[in-house]
Amino acid sequence: MDTPTITLTLLGASGSGKTLFLHGMYATLSAGVAGYFVYTRDPDDDVDLMDVWDRLNDKGTLPPPTDMDGQKSYEFVFTHGIDPLLHIDCVDFRGGATDGKSGDADDSQAIHDRLLVSDSIYLVLDGEHLANWVLAIRDLDDVGASRPNRSRDPMKVAGLSRLIYTAVKARQEQGKLPPSLVLLITKSDLIEPITGMSRGTALSIAARHMKALVPIAYSDGMTSLVCPVQIGRLGTELHGTVDPDALDPVGLHRPFVFSLWYYLVEQIQNNRTALSYLREQRSDARQTVDELRSRLGGTLLHRGKIRAGERTVGTRDQQIQEVERELAALQSLADKLIAELGRLPIVTDGRARLVLEEVQR
Repeated sequence: MDTPTITLTLLGASGSGKTLFLHGMYATLSAGVAGYFVYTRDPDDDVDLMDVWDRLNDKGTLPPPTDMDGQKSYEFVFTHGIDPLLHIDCVDFRGGATDGKSGDADDSQAIHDRLLVSDSIYLVLDGEHLANWVLAIRDLDDVGASRPNRSRDPMKVAGLSRLIYTAVKARQEQGKLPPSLVLLITKSDLIEPITGMSRGTALSIAARHMKALVPIAYSDGMTSLVCPVQIGRLGTELHGTVDPDALDPVGLHRPFVFSLWYYLVEQIQNNRTALSYLREQRSDARQTVDELRSRLGGTLLHRGKIRAGERTVGTRDQQIQEVERELAALQSLADKLIAELGRLPIVTDGRARLVLEEVQR
């Protein structure tokens, strides 16, 4: 199986933790998590990413924000052991590029163009703001009432959702599948101290109302993962320096795992469609051969057609076996990946469910 390449785009408001997530993800996965690894195709990117992480570990110096030119690009390779699983063309847009401020027309067009070709989108939700949102909505029964006020939307969810919605509709009009979507909750260590609840309880409340916060994630045809992550217990003042002893990365590999899993789900579906078509062709060829054999006992003309039909049956048998082997390999890897996601909710067509069960049917 050839190593696939997917296009990944990160969107989030200024200070949401996108850049810190990328550095923490890379440092964690370059050392390996459950046998999964990430490295950069450009060695200079590896040096830059690890230098920033080393300064954070040694002195607590936080990484600088994404370049003011609007974006930072990386080419990652995601592996299991030494086996490459996925090439990832990744772009991190600076928060200000998505804030919709005057003068950002070029940035908005660049984001729109990028989203049109994105296979996976990570919408970064700041755990501090999400925790405050949970406090505001915890006693609401009306999900619609929990829709964010556009004038008080520190995570810029409304504007970012609009960008994603516009791109998804444009892809649909072009006959393309929608991208997978990760609702990446950064700074999840802040949820408990802010809400006074356990992280699980607070996230359960958030999940019940998430459709009002990010409706695009619950649209028909969309597959989304709700994924809390943390770099450590760093507090709310993420400016300049933090306590390096508080670093405690959790769950940083799971978004990449999900992106690969979703790609495999699509490939499994494509292979099953191809397998069904090949089996139909084999059945038609076999029926033709049987009919020719039953006619007149085999003139020379019929014998030639029979041999040609038998060759077609043999070719289709080989093709079916190849697709079945690839399908089994894809399914085996998908099963391993879904196990890595633990009990995180995956939303398809507006409902949270175990998507792998749907794939296996």
